[in-house]
Amino acid sequence: MTQITGIILCGGRGRRLGGADKPLQLWRGQTLAARVAERLRPQVNALLISANRNLDAYRLLAPVVADELPPHQGPLAGVAAALRRCATPLALVCPGDAPLVPLDLAKRLHARLAAHPAESSPLVAAAHDGERRHPLHCLLRSEAIGSLDRYLASGGRAAHGWLDSMGAVDVQFKGQEEAFRNFNSRQDFEEIPAPAKEKPS
Repeated sequence: MTQITGIILCGGRGRRLGGADKPLQLWRGQTLAARVAERLRPQVNALLISANRNLDAYRLLAPVVADELPPHQGPLAGVAAALRRCATPLALVCPGDAPLVPLDLAKRLHARLAAHPAESSPLVAAAHDGERRHPLHCLLRSEAIGSLDRYLASGGRAAHGWLDSMGAVDVQFKGQEEAFRNFNSRQDFEEIPAPAKEKPS
Protein backbone atom coordinates (compact mmCIF):
# COMPACT_ATOMS: atom_id res chain seq x y z
CA MET A 1 0.00 0.00 0.00
CA THR A 2 1.16 3.56 -0.72
CA GLN A 3 2.96 5.16 2.21
CA ILE A 4 0.76 7.04 4.66
CA THR A 5 1.33 9.56 7.46
CA GLY A 6 -1.16 9.49 10.33
CA ILE A 7 -2.36 12.88 11.62
CA ILE A 8 -3.95 12.90 15.09
CA LEU A 9 -5.98 16.05 15.76
CA CYS A 10 -5.52 17.28 19.34
CA GLY A 11 -6.11 21.02 19.00
CA GLY A 12 -9.61 21.38 20.44
CA ARG A 13 -10.57 23.59 23.37
CA GLY A 14 -12.26 20.85 25.40
CA ARG A 15 -15.18 23.12 26.24
CA ARG A 16 -17.47 20.19 27.08
CA LEU A 17 -14.93 19.09 29.69
CA GLY A 18 -14.45 22.50 31.25
CA GLY A 19 -11.49 23.42 29.07
CA ALA A 20 -9.51 20.24 29.75
CA ASP A 21 -7.14 19.05 27.02
CA LYS A 22 -9.39 16.15 26.11
CA PRO A 23 -6.94 13.84 24.26
CA LEU A 24 -4.69 13.88 27.34
CA GLN A 25 -7.46 12.67 29.66
CA LEU A 26 -7.03 9.15 31.02
CA TRP A 27 -9.34 6.32 29.98
CA ARG A 28 -8.74 2.79 31.22
CA GLY A 29 -5.18 3.66 32.20
CA GLN A 30 -4.11 5.46 29.01
CA THR A 31 -4.70 8.87 27.54
CA LEU A 32 -7.11 9.05 24.63
CA ALA A 33 -4.31 10.32 22.38
CA ALA A 34 -2.07 7.39 23.33
CA ARG A 35 -4.84 4.94 22.46
CA VAL A 36 -5.43 6.59 19.08
CA ALA A 37 -1.68 6.51 18.37
CA GLU A 38 -1.52 2.84 19.38
CA ARG A 39 -4.29 1.94 16.93
CA LEU A 40 -2.96 4.04 14.08
CA ARG A 41 0.72 3.11 14.27
CA PRO A 42 0.36 -0.32 12.59
CA GLN A 43 -1.63 1.30 9.77
CA VAL A 44 0.77 4.12 8.81
CA ASN A 45 4.44 4.78 8.12
CA ALA A 46 4.74 7.87 10.33
CA LEU A 47 2.68 9.81 12.87
CA LEU A 48 2.17 13.52 13.47
CA ILE A 49 0.10 15.21 16.17
CA SER A 50 -1.66 18.52 15.57
CA ALA A 51 -1.80 20.41 18.88
CA ASN A 52 -1.64 23.94 20.28
CA ARG A 53 -0.98 23.34 24.00
CA ASN A 54 0.75 20.78 26.24
CA LEU A 55 3.15 20.17 23.38
CA ASP A 56 5.74 18.36 25.50
CA ALA A 57 3.16 15.79 26.57
CA TYR A 58 2.16 15.13 22.98
CA ARG A 59 5.79 14.90 21.85
CA LEU A 60 6.09 11.75 23.97
CA LEU A 61 3.78 10.12 21.41
CA ALA A 62 4.88 11.63 18.09
CA PRO A 63 6.26 14.81 16.49
CA VAL A 64 3.94 17.77 17.04
CA VAL A 65 2.78 20.38 14.52
CA ALA A 66 1.10 23.58 15.71
CA ASP A 67 -1.45 25.52 13.65
CA GLU A 68 -0.09 28.13 11.24
CA LEU A 69 -3.30 30.14 11.56
CA PRO A 70 -4.23 31.72 14.91
CA PRO A 71 -5.09 28.95 17.42
CA HIS A 72 -8.54 27.41 17.56
CA GLN A 73 -9.51 28.04 13.94
CA GLY A 74 -10.98 24.56 13.82
CA PRO A 75 -9.62 21.11 12.99
CA LEU A 76 -9.03 21.89 9.31
CA ALA A 77 -6.36 24.41 10.27
CA GLY A 78 -4.57 21.61 12.09
CA VAL A 79 -4.96 19.30 9.10
CA ALA A 80 -3.45 21.94 6.80
CA ALA A 81 -0.42 22.55 9.03
CA ALA A 82 0.26 18.83 9.44
CA LEU A 83 -0.32 18.06 5.77
CA ARG A 84 2.55 20.41 4.89
CA ARG A 85 4.84 18.29 7.06
CA CYS A 86 3.85 15.00 5.49
CA ALA A 87 6.59 13.29 3.51
CA THR A 88 4.18 10.68 2.14
CA PRO A 89 1.64 10.88 -0.69
CA LEU A 90 -1.27 10.12 1.65
CA ALA A 91 -2.37 11.27 5.11
CA LEU A 92 -4.79 9.48 7.42
CA VAL A 93 -6.62 11.96 9.68
CA CYS A 94 -8.21 10.97 13.00
CA PRO A 95 -9.45 12.93 16.03
CA GLY A 96 -7.44 12.56 19.22
CA ASP A 97 -10.60 11.97 21.28
CA ALA A 98 -11.88 8.93 19.33
CA PRO A 99 -9.89 6.04 20.84
CA LEU A 100 -11.81 3.21 19.15
CA VAL A 101 -10.71 4.02 15.59
CA PRO A 102 -10.91 0.89 13.37
CA LEU A 103 -7.72 -1.09 12.92
CA ASP A 104 -8.43 -1.40 9.20
CA LEU A 105 -9.34 2.24 8.60
CA ALA A 106 -6.35 3.05 6.37
CA LYS A 107 -6.67 -0.16 4.39
CA ARG A 108 -10.33 0.34 3.56
CA LEU A 109 -10.12 4.05 2.79
CA HIS A 110 -7.09 3.47 0.57
CA ALA A 111 -8.89 0.70 -1.32
CA ARG A 112 -11.68 3.15 -2.13
CA LEU A 113 -9.28 5.78 -3.48
CA ALA A 114 -7.30 3.21 -5.44
CA ALA A 115 -10.44 1.84 -7.08
CA HIS A 116 -10.66 4.93 -9.33
CA PRO A 117 -8.62 5.49 -12.51
CA ALA A 118 -5.72 7.84 -11.89
CA GLU A 119 -7.18 10.64 -14.00
CA SER A 120 -10.45 10.67 -12.01
CA SER A 121 -9.28 9.60 -8.59
CA PRO A 122 -10.82 11.60 -5.70
CA LEU A 123 -8.52 13.40 -3.28
CA VAL A 124 -10.40 12.40 -0.12
CA ALA A 125 -12.13 9.27 1.20
CA ALA A 126 -14.06 9.47 4.48
CA ALA A 127 -15.58 6.93 6.86
CA HIS A 128 -19.37 6.56 6.95
CA ASP A 129 -21.14 4.50 9.63
CA GLY A 130 -24.32 3.94 7.62
CA GLU A 131 -26.04 6.91 9.24
CA ARG A 132 -23.56 9.73 8.72
CA ARG A 133 -20.16 10.63 7.38
CA HIS A 134 -17.25 11.19 9.78
CA PRO A 135 -15.24 13.85 7.93
CA LEU A 136 -12.33 13.85 10.37
CA HIS A 137 -11.78 10.13 9.87
CA CYS A 138 -10.46 10.46 6.35
CA LEU A 139 -7.62 9.64 3.97
CA LEU A 140 -6.24 12.56 1.96
CA ARG A 141 -3.96 12.76 -1.03
CA SER A 142 -1.17 15.28 -0.36
CA GLU A 143 -2.28 17.46 -3.28
CA ALA A 144 -5.50 18.20 -1.36
CA ILE A 145 -3.53 20.94 0.43
CA GLY A 146 -4.22 23.42 -2.39
CA SER A 147 -7.98 23.04 -2.07
CA LEU A 148 -7.76 23.14 1.72
CA ASP A 149 -5.72 26.35 1.70
CA ARG A 150 -8.26 28.03 -0.58
CA TYR A 151 -11.15 26.86 1.59
CA LEU A 152 -9.53 28.20 4.76
CA ALA A 153 -8.56 31.49 3.07
CA SER A 154 -12.20 31.98 2.05
CA GLY A 155 -13.26 31.71 5.69
CA GLY A 156 -14.43 28.10 5.50
CA ARG A 157 -13.94 26.08 8.68
CA ALA A 158 -16.47 23.21 8.50
CA ALA A 159 -14.95 19.82 7.67
CA HIS A 160 -18.23 18.65 6.12
CA GLY A 161 -18.27 21.67 3.83
CA TRP A 162 -14.73 21.13 2.62
CA LEU A 163 -15.25 17.44 1.91
CA ASP A 164 -18.43 18.23 0.01
CA SER A 165 -16.58 20.82 -2.08
CA MET A 166 -13.89 18.21 -2.83
CA GLY A 167 -16.31 15.54 -3.99
CA ALA A 168 -15.10 13.22 -1.23
CA VAL A 169 -16.10 9.56 -1.49
CA ASP A 170 -17.47 7.57 1.45
CA VAL A 171 -16.44 4.16 2.74
CA GLN A 172 -19.09 2.23 4.62
CA PHE A 173 -18.37 1.01 8.16
CA LYS A 174 -21.97 0.06 8.84
CA GLY A 175 -22.59 -1.23 12.35
CA GLN A 176 -19.35 0.31 13.67
CA GLU A 177 -20.77 3.54 15.02
CA GLU A 178 -18.84 3.17 18.29
CA ALA A 179 -15.55 3.05 16.39
CA PHE A 180 -15.97 6.73 15.48
CA ARG A 181 -17.33 7.93 18.79
CA ASN A 182 -15.78 11.07 20.25
CA PHE A 183 -15.44 11.22 24.02
CA ASN A 184 -17.21 14.44 24.98
CA SER A 185 -18.29 14.02 28.60
CA ARG A 186 -17.15 12.45 31.85
CA GLN A 187 -19.97 9.99 31.39
CA ASP A 188 -18.32 8.70 28.20
CA PHE A 189 -15.09 8.07 30.09
CA GLU A 190 -16.92 6.17 32.83
CA GLU A 191 -19.39 4.13 30.79
CA ILE A 192 -17.58 3.06 27.62
CA PRO A 193 -15.65 -0.18 28.13
CA ALA A 194 -12.16 -0.70 26.75
CA PRO A 195 -12.23 -2.66 23.47
CA ALA A 196 -11.61 -6.36 23.44
CA LYS A 197 -8.38 -7.52 21.83
CA GLU A 198 -8.73 -7.14 18.08
CA LYS A 199 -6.79 -8.15 15.04
CA PRO A 200 -6.75 -6.00 11.91
CA SER A 201 -8.76 -7.51 9.08
